Amino acid sequence: MYNGNNKTACHSQQAIADALFDLLAQERYEKISVTEICTKANVSRQTFYSLFSSKENVIAYQLGRDEQYVPSRCQDHFFKNVCLDYSRYIMQEREMLAILYENRLLGLVQNMQMRHFLDCPDFLPDHDGLYRQYAASYIASGLLGIVRIYLENEDSLNEEELAAVITDLLSGAYLPSAS
Repeated sequence: MYNGNNKTACHSQQAIADALFDLLAQERYEKISVTEICTKANVSRQTFYSLFSSKENVIAYQLGRDEQYVPSRCQDHFFKNVCLDYSRYIMQEREMLAILYENRLLGLVQNMQMRHFLDCPDFLPDHDGLYRQYAASYIASGLLGIVRIYLENEDSLNEEELAAVITDLLSGAYLPSAS
């Protein structure tokens, strides 16, 4: 994926991402061709492949560009901020998450979340790399499950209620106390 600052290339990248998400709102991911994306974005296939390696790479670009949920920005009260910020992220990005859900592409969100956790210096700083990987995978999987249930239940909770559910589940508050 292109990561430079050339204005024309950056504009083309965003046009391609916008085109793909417009198409995803109308048809299944599997049926969308690179040619169709290029036509809608008004770019050539050569431009597409100079900026992205695949359609999946375009989605990863869009997820990374939005970056409304990046736990590395939560330095104080890391856990509480993760829960609040993730609830906010689900609410703000509901439409995009629903499109990804309908196209069975939420795994890309999980991969992004894992990367963000692992890149965050405040995420389990006293543990080794493998333990952090297990924890990041576990938490990202749980958060993704929460997204699925939220989308399947048509916005049944508001932001604060959803944050409380996330906090309870990630903290283990729902478990009977060990006595």
